[in-house]
Amino acid sequence: MRKIKYGSSSTFDRYTLFVTFSPGKWNDPELIQYIRDVNPDIKSKMSINEILALDPVSVARYLDNQFEVILKCIYSDNDPLGGKCLHHFWRHEYQQRGMCHFHMLVWIESAPILGVLSEEEVAQFIMRGSSCVLPDKNTSPTLYDFSVISTIRTAREIRKLKGSSSKSVV
Repeated sequence: MRKIKYGSSSTFDRYTLFVTFSPGKWNDPELIQYIRDVNPDIKSKMSINEILALDPVSVARYLDNQFEVILKCIYSDNDPLGGKCLHHFWRHEYQQRGMCHFHMLVWIESAPILGVLSEEEVAQFIMRGSSCVLPDKNTSPTLYDFSVISTIRTAREIRKLKGSSSKSVV
């Protein structure tokens, strides 16, 4: 990670965001279907791990394509990160289990600098581009399902680890 910070920060001013994209390979039916499509001889009884381990090159290609879609979104006119993206710098790394993930530095136009502007102005900027609200089930069913699977499952695991029987969501 040191290389990503020094290599890009020497050319540009302070970066606005440090983002990590780590795909949830078990929760991505499109990835599984893609691997099945490029490998029609896959047996239907194989586990998700077996399917993905069968063709790591296609998995990496799929994830690179998905990352390109994320970049197009970041540079779109909607300004999903709270402002116009001026520049980005990224690296991909592989976890011990072989799954690729991406680290990225992002420079946002007119982003407030902590220590120069007030904490309130910085907080307002952050709130423009981030949210903890569960997506609407009717307008974004796929995003809603993914959010519920990711957060609720994790919350159950946390409750189980803590030995709590409470049903409240963490």
